[in-house]
Amino acid sequence: MSKAPHPLREWRKSQPSPTNPAKSMSQAELGELVGVGSAQISLIESWDRGCSYQVAKKITDLAGDAVSLETLITKEASAA
Repeated sequence: MSKAPHPLREWRKSQPSPTNPAKSMSQAELGELVGVGSAQISLIESWDRGCSYQVAKKITDLAGDAVSLETLITKEASAA
């Protein structure tokens, strides 16, 4: 059974790239904005790992209501 898409991925793909607005934001660009590497963003988006409260807060400050703290901090909060 496949997991539902992570809300962070859906939000990120809906955002324009800071360097090329014709494309969507990359994992590397989001990582740079919140102070982590693209690998950490990939792990979060694939439901393999949550992140620290500090990183989750930075992400929710950017994404607003599109991504909840719970889905970022716990890896399987909404994966079912």
